[in-house]
Amino acid sequence: MPSAVEKIQTLIAWAPVLQLLSKLSGAKDAAQKADVLIQILKALAAKTATPVDDAFLARLDAVLRTPEGAQLFDYIFANLASMEIDNA
Repeated sequence: MPSAVEKIQTLIAWAPVLQLLSKLSGAKDAAQKADVLIQILKALAAKTATPVDDAFLARLDAVLRTPEGAQLFDYIFANLASMEIDNA
């Protein structure tokens, strides 16, 4: 079981991501949401040593900044709550 110090260290390590998640919930439009989402994903990618996720995120960032990417982002998040997951 983690000690209190270890729990605090974990919280400190993840604080930037938690802060960005809060910022995401307050984002007003698709462009702002996409920007914050990319920041979150970059913060998560920084916790790994592989360059693959960094290259992927650079491309995803470029796509989300296009009008079509913004529309795709809006569509996914508008319909996310209504999507059913088939666990079969």
